[in-house]
Amino acid sequence: MAASLCLLSVLLAFIAAWVRPLQSLVRATTALIQGAWHRPVPISSVAIAPVQNLQAAYEGLRRALVDRLRSSTELNLQLESEVARRTAELAQRNVDLAALLGRLEATRSELLRTEKLATVGRVAAHVAGTIKPAVTQLAALPPQILRAFEDLEAHLAHAPAVPPTDPAQPPQRSAAQ
Repeated sequence: MAASLCLLSVLLAFIAAWVRPLQSLVRATTALIQGAWHRPVPISSVAIAPVQNLQAAYEGLRRALVDRLRSSTELNLQLESEVARRTAELAQRNVDLAALLGRLEATRSELLRTEKLATVGRVAAHVAGTIKPAVTQLAALPPQILRAFEDLEAHLAHAPAVPPTDPAQPPQRSAAQ
């Protein structure tokens, strides 16, 4: 019986030194996996030194992960802020570019209108240059035509009178024909 009690006390000591601290470590690991980063890993005072060292190392790992998570969260916030700033900057650039595009289109339209007017001017100048000699000759004709009519009237005034002919009668043939 004494041997049983001794074995039972060794078994209880083993459970107290190894099993319970390891179960606590498993629970802490499960909580960490489930996202409970804030819960520290308990370090058992009754556990043997290797289990205590394992618990301490695990707690150090948890703290490092929490620090990295905080750093990661801070970096994410900084990145989001930077993305928002750049998005606003790009939106302003888009507005500026749209305004520039509007001015460019207006300038292009004005340039096209100016080119059309210049082309019309060149065509008009060419047409005017082409028809100017003909118009000048036509302008010189009325005095010549008036002189020709005056000459014709004078000639007709001195010419013998021709008897009027009846259009219904065929013309008479002269003896020379």
